[in-house]
Amino acid sequence: MSLRRYFWVVRALLLLVGVGLFAAGLDAVASTSPSPPESDGFVEGLAYIFALISGVSGLVVAQIGYALPAGTGRFRVGPLADRGAGVRSGAVVVLYLLIAIVMVYGIPVVVPGVTESMTYATALFVFAIAAVVGAVVTGIAALSDILLDLYRRHSGSDESSPST
Repeated sequence: MSLRRYFWVVRALLLLVGVGLFAAGLDAVASTSPSPPESDGFVEGLAYIFALISGVSGLVVAQIGYALPAGTGRFRVGPLADRGAGVRSGAVVVLYLLIAIVMVYGIPVVVPGVTESMTYATALFVFAIAAVVGAVVTGIAALSDILLDLYRRHSGSDESSPST
């Protein structure tokens, strides 16, 4: 029995934790109250920044979960299941950029009273930082794919075929 068969559990947990962190950060940003007129807004701004950092962290954790090898078994699904970690991770970066565009131009249409300039800063910060960090994660994943391939060629073993 191979442990690769149950690798989907790690991927699923990372995806769930990442999406949960992102949702918690987004909720914290949405529920942050404006600073009172007599204050300088430092505390509220700090809370806003930490909520955004939570959102970015959640997106990066979800990206790492998706970039991990798919494993084997019935949960090996998706259009990129047989691709390398670099390809899967790169696809997530593109997804983040598309979500940022939808947030900037879509939220003002759906939520009355919200302007593009209000959502632009938040979406740009969260998704652009996630895309930059995601690009680093993609580079590391692609490098690990290359090094693993070189190791397999050098050692003469083919571990890419799933064992049951």
